[in-house]
Amino acid sequence: MNEAKVIQLFQTFSLTEDPRKYRDLIDAAMRKVRDELRPGADEDDPRLCSYAAACANLQYRRIIAAGNVTPTFAGASADGRTPYDPCALAERFMLVYRDAAAPLLRDDAFVFLRTGGVQSD
Repeated sequence: MNEAKVIQLFQTFSLTEDPRKYRDLIDAAMRKVRDELRPGADEDDPRLCSYAAACANLQYRRIIAAGNVTPTFAGASADGRTPYDPCALAERFMLVYRDAAAPLLRDDAFVFLRTGGVQSD
């Protein structure tokens, strides 16, 4: 993955002036994406940069949202929203980039090929 490109995309997605302040967030997102790679996948594919930047942006949005909510009771906030509402767009954004990079990523979905029962001959 091109680290400079991930940082540039994160800055574009998050609209931060200085993405270096969020370097740990960006590094964690890049590690997450590397951990999801299929064996033999091309780590230099540009789709991975977008996916990593979108992952970092989602975490950034969660941090910002958590800091901007005044809780009242039972997880509600003064304006009736949860701290996760502002993150919905960032999450959809991340999923779009994950789908684009899907051919390079492991599919960790568990599928039952046979559930038992009567076996026919």
